[in-house]
Amino acid sequence: MCGIIGYYGPSSRLKELAEALDLGLQNLSHRGPDDRGTWEDVRDAGALGLGHRRLSILDLSPSGHQPMFSANGRFSTVFNGEIYNFMEIRTELAAHGVQFRSTSDTEVVLEAYALWGIAAVERFIGMFALAIWDRIEQRLLLIRDRVGVKPLYFFLHDGVFAFASELRGLQPFRSWPRDLDPGALGEFFQFGYIAGNRTIFRAVRVIEPGTWLSYSTSEGLRTGRYWTLESAASKVDVPRDERAAKEHLA
Repeated sequence: MCGIIGYYGPSSRLKELAEALDLGLQNLSHRGPDDRGTWEDVRDAGALGLGHRRLSILDLSPSGHQPMFSANGRFSTVFNGEIYNFMEIRTELAAHGVQFRSTSDTEVVLEAYALWGIAAVERFIGMFALAIWDRIEQRLLLIRDRVGVKPLYFFLHDGVFAFASELRGLQPFRSWPRDLDPGALGEFFQFGYIAGNRTIFRAVRVIEPGTWLSYSTSEGLRTGRYWTLESAASKVDVPRDERAAKEHLA
């Protein structure tokens, strides 16, 4: 596994946010012992920071270092997970003239998004949580895999948006209110999980499976689903009664 973390907030608070990113990344060190990387994009309108802890699995060379940047320089990403069919997607991208600098699936994800936009995620088969920063639109995009194998938490408070693979990654951000949600906490102790996008903290939410979420100062928070179990099932000829199902499995 790897660990990802990032923020977008007022540039006037850059020192505070950069320190929080560094400490949060330290809190995620157990998720990626092989490499560590950070990058910031600071404008008058706001400051963006991305961080990554790497567990090297594909492309063990420095070419797999993150944050990673698209060939056109517009997009940057931090990625946790694995895309099982990335070689097929890579071949398709190469047919469109994309030239690759590494053998990592992260670069394939990034160049696929640069070419196809959010529709690219429908091609990904795997488990993943990722963030993509659009330097032109000044928009941060978070995406989580179809069934939520890889975790991704976020909060928006006091003008600061922050995300991380674990709650402990968010802990250093001063803007994060620590108020507990008694209902969610009780649900966890009773059932062993918390339904929906809630967490034990009122201000922190989890990106739901099969969902993307974007944030910018001009548009605020926007979210949408790119996959649901119902939509997937509707595309498959599934037997509608028990007898037919048994015959289908025989």
